[in-house]
Amino acid sequence: MLVDSNGNGDLADDAAPTWNPVAYRAQSGAALTMYRGSTTITAVFGGVKRPVDLGLLMLDPKDSDQPESSVALLCDVDYGYRGDIVLGGTTFGAALLDRPTAGNFARGLLLLDVNGNGVYDVRGEAYDASKPFSIKGVTYEITGMASSGATFTIVASKASVKEVLPPPNLGVGRVMPAFAVHLTDGKPVAFPAGYKGKLLLLDFWMMGAGPPVSRLPAISKAYQACHARGLEVLSICLDDAATAAKLTAFTTEHKMVWPQGCDGKSWAGDLPQMLAVGSIPFSLLVDGSSGKVLATTESLTIEKLEVTIAAAMKAALSPAK
Repeated sequence: MLVDSNGNGDLADDAAPTWNPVAYRAQSGAALTMYRGSTTITAVFGGVKRPVDLGLLMLDPKDSDQPESSVALLCDVDYGYRGDIVLGGTTFGAALLDRPTAGNFARGLLLLDVNGNGVYDVRGEAYDASKPFSIKGVTYEITGMASSGATFTIVASKASVKEVLPPPNLGVGRVMPAFAVHLTDGKPVAFPAGYKGKLLLLDFWMMGAGPPVSRLPAISKAYQACHARGLEVLSICLDDAATAAKLTAFTTEHKMVWPQGCDGKSWAGDLPQMLAVGSIPFSLLVDGSSGKVLATTESLTIEKLEVTIAAAMKAALSPAK
């Protein structure tokens, strides 16, 4: 694929986008490959040309679970501003994105790390730059936003809008909030009460989502290796009521012998709402005794999952000094 990065109408003088293959599995179990890439293009903001990066994604054309996406090139904003913003005497990590890639930051998205976990959560930390927003009981609005995003001011607003609280800080070392779910066999399970002396891998997924499904063999391998030593896995399936009927057959086929939760409410379920699960895979490795988060999704990828769990098990089994 060629991209006219410099915008001169000539494809011959532009560097090709970079692509990295990522293996995943279709709902049928077929092995597929998606490609993640990036490219830099020249965009115009307020009459000023700027180089900006775009993230690219191409699913496998043989992916029958995603018939529309499999023949499309998907792109997303991979550029913006980062820094700190002080509101009400508190300093927040901040980012400003040109979303939805309109070439005008005034229509963009302001991200503020309200809960201080070092990431920008979908709920309670992403604000439409053109509308008032509330933080810690105060409503603000942005004025004087240049289309380039280079200058703007945040002031107290005369409007009053409801504050949307961000999810709990689930960074490593933080304490996981208590929760309870009903398993697909009807049995209730509660955290932390049901996991004292155990390590819990909490994993959110969907049957039709390639990346989470592709991790299942790695999770199964870790479970088989470490369950006897205290590793528990709790999968939360985000399929809705219509597709959840296929869950038993799917888990049997993929040898998912650990407990499974699925209330048929998809993303609107109580637990994904409480934790603000906005994308999958979403995983947490938690100490059931202390309630502390030991690892997050970033260190529980296919490549890192086995090593991360093994290290956590070793630390848990080491005698106290």
